[in-house]
Amino acid sequence: MSTGTEHIEPAPTSPRSAGSEWQWGWALVVLANLPVPFAFGLAVTAKGGFFGMLAGIAALWLAGAVTVARVPWVRRPLLYGAGVFSLSQILPIAQFMAGGAALELCAQRVAPPPEMTEWMGFLVTVVTGGLLLATALAGGLFFRMLVAVFAGHPHRHPS
Repeated sequence: MSTGTEHIEPAPTSPRSAGSEWQWGWALVVLANLPVPFAFGLAVTAKGGFFGMLAGIAALWLAGAVTVARVPWVRRPLLYGAGVFSLSQILPIAQFMAGGAALELCAQRVAPPPEMTEWMGFLVTVVTGGLLLATALAGGLFFRMLVAVFAGHPHRHPS
């Protein structure tokens, strides 16, 4: 039974276009979140690992594009959370913490510092991006939960 207040996503015009409108949003969110981590990555990969970093960025973009196209419940929270999270680059504490944690983790497990290989550049980028994406998704899911609770529907997921 419908009360008419549920949000229903528009039906795609073709099976191939399912989620494609979200992929544009994903591309914008990736670009909005790239400046500080990319600048940090440039400094870290000055003596090696630059192409690995670029491959890591491409892998994160592709993974996100596939996710927003195929996992409907993730779309809105991830894009909204990442969009808001991009504003945190004004004071990039989370970005530096994620990058530092990724560097430390990879340095302990992959290659001793200060050696930065292409593989390590890739791995550090994917770990950093993964930490930042998890934070953005958690923020988006938390916001969705708040909206549902304050709208009087604590057990309904509005996206």
